Amino acid sequence: MCADQPHVDHDGADQQPNTVVPFTRDAASAGVTVHIDHIETTPMTDEQYRLAVTALAELINQWKHAQQQSPDEADEAA
Repeated sequence: MCADQPHVDHDGADQQPNTVVPFTRDAASAGVTVHIDHIETTPMTDEQYRLAVTALAELINQWKHAQQQSPDEADEAA
């Protein structure tokens, strides 16, 4: 099996195209095998790091704001 084109066999083959299907927690039980040859990384520049931290902070603030706006909905989802 190729990691570029994983085949995950889920129940409900009659689903519409582009339907989001949750993956199982155990990849082995889903028949998914992934082999990682190596991980290639490059260091971030100071500007890239600053932008990444800023973006993460903004996402956290949006999430916190959403939680404060609708605490009842958040409790129901949990």
